[in-house]
Amino acid sequence: IASGAVTIQMALLYTNSEGERRIRVSTNCIPVTSNLTELMNSVRQDEVCNLLSKQMVEHVGKAGFDAARRKIQETCASAVRAYRSVGAYLGSYGQQPSGQNPLPENLKFLPLYTMSLQKNLTFRGGADVGIDERAALFQIVKRMSTKVSKVITNSTTTQL
Repeated sequence: IASGAVTIQMALLYTNSEGERRIRVSTNCIPVTSNLTELMNSVRQDEVCNLLSKQMVEHVGKAGFDAARRKIQETCASAVRAYRSVGAYLGSYGQQPSGQNPLPENLKFLPLYTMSLQKNLTFRGGADVGIDERAALFQIVKRMSTKVSKVITNSTTTQL
């Protein structure tokens, strides 16, 4: 185990189409920290929005479009509150507080991105999107990479 990291190993046992038994092993080394500022500064807003969109596709099926849009907004508000509490925590221990910035540089567009995610066709309720188109959008969101989600989010933002 590397210092400041956790190693996770997973194994999958399966039978391929020819009937052969196979095992697939995946090992990941994940960095860890106890420094709250370092943690907040390592978060990437594009990945957060990609993960959030995938989670909200599932949430739409359980609770509906309005609840999913509210959940997107609540998630963003929670991130802002968490960053402010990190600043207050550091300030109480005499360290450099985060200042007046509501979010660090790496998360400064998170509120804008989450707002555009709420306005995206995928999470917009109503009859203006057909059921086939909505099903296709859900499948696209479930499978899209971070790079694709960044393009989709940014194109929605420019339409506002």
